[in-house]
Amino acid sequence: MKQQLRDPNFLIATGAKFRRVRQMRGLTIETVLEDTKINVNRIEKGYVNITISTLSALLVYYDVTPAEFFSNGFEDYISSFINKESEEQ
Repeated sequence: MKQQLRDPNFLIATGAKFRRVRQMRGLTIETVLEDTKINVNRIEKGYVNITISTLSALLVYYDVTPAEFFSNGFEDYISSFINKESEEQ
């Protein structure tokens, strides 16, 4: 069986962006779990390689388009994690 691709920097950046969106909406992790049945805690920490379906469900729940989510500073999230990683080496 083929191993699933995993980009830790992208997962961490995506999780951080989801955390920011959730907090901007004044929602708790528990509220999101109750409403969506999705445990965003592990997603926000970058532990989970989410599916496109989960990504879509969260974007709909937060009322954010993919274009809005992956713009508005997303590149800065990626850069900050890549810079941290290169400084640690």
